[in-house]
Amino acid sequence: MANKARSTPASANEDACARGASPITRLFPKLLEHMSAVVKAESAIEGKAVFDPAFAAWLHGAEAAGDTLSDTVREMIALPATHPSDEMPQTLAFILDDLMGAETMAERYIARGNALRYAGELVFCGPHRAASEMALARHGRDVLSRLLQLELYRLQPDSLQGSTDLPEQPTLN
Repeated sequence: MANKARSTPASANEDACARGASPITRLFPKLLEHMSAVVKAESAIEGKAVFDPAFAAWLHGAEAAGDTLSDTVREMIALPATHPSDEMPQTLAFILDDLMGAETMAERYIARGNALRYAGELVFCGPHRAASEMALARHGRDVLSRLLQLELYRLQPDSLQGSTDLPEQPTLN
């Protein structure tokens, strides 16, 4: 007589990320760490004279931090969203990708405006929001705010070259 026992446990049929952190959620703290490193490195060279003997080292450090952040952003964008809590980290990655990839002043203006507009919406969603996830989202908004204050991503009024038809940008609170 045949045994009616299951050969595959029921949990094997569930989504692997349903009970634990998804790859995007696990990568999010690293993204925040790399954003903080860029803020720190860029802040170190702002206002410094190019002829300062340490400027080359600071510049190299800032470029290395930017490259690391860029790699992490690309990795996060390439990962498929498998959980509702993946939306916010991926949104932040897309915001950063737009900011770092802007080549013209118009693209920079649009990317900065989108970053300011969507930064307030950076919250984890899903049925099981932990306090740690909410703290990560708050930290993400704070680091994005500091990143936008850097000279690298700030729009100078004289750099708009008389473009008076551009709308007023919102500010990040």
